[in-house]
Amino acid sequence: MRTIKFSDTAEWMDKDSIPVDQYTWKNLSADGITSLGAAFSKVAQALKPIKEGGTMPLKAYPPVLVLITDGYPTDEYQKGYEELMEQFWAQEAVRIAVALEGADEEILRAFIGDVEDKDKLLVRISDDDLPRLAERIKLVTSTYNPTGKKPAEKQPPEPEPKKEEDKKSEPVSEEVSVPIEDPTLPSETGVTSPPPDTSDVTDESAPESPKKEETPPIHEEIIF
Repeated sequence: MRTIKFSDTAEWMDKDSIPVDQYTWKNLSADGITSLGAAFSKVAQALKPIKEGGTMPLKAYPPVLVLITDGYPTDEYQKGYEELMEQFWAQEAVRIAVALEGADEEILRAFIGDVEDKDKLLVRISDDDLPRLAERIKLVTSTYNPTGKKPAEKQPPEPEPKKEEDKKSEPVSEEVSVPIEDPTLPSETGVTSPPPDTSDVTDESAPESPKKEETPPIHEEIIF
């Protein structure tokens, strides 16, 4: 679990993810403006695969994103939102929005997206209910489970097909046939006989390579 605080700027409160049972909440004071787009961008970076500088493996349980706000974004939040939703794990995530008094619910519904039982994912909290906020979030995450808690897996991108222009511009190699009297000897042009096929040859004395253990999937929760 990690948390982003955002007002005039957006900053991580935690350097790394912390196990939920070890997480201790640090109280915040609400002031300043609402840099929601900057917060979206930071979450987008964290949800990238590890090989791309993020924190997510290729296979994991869908993360849970919880957005808590009491206002209207004051920066270009659409750009940050688009950056977030470009990430595979943001699309797979369960996105919950908590509307404190004064929050713009239209933006929160856009964050949740058009998903099953989306009305359950918008939690309205009055100032009097704030002490029970954690209980409300826990209730939503435990009852809303559209994926059956099945691990998802990010597939590598398919290679883009070559354009017709690229194919035309490729040089065409000329085939040259060179007679070789002895296939075991190199010819004057440098052509050699192919190596013997050893694909069916096995070494029974060679030890079996150890099986690679799969890394257990994780379930990351980010509150911002």
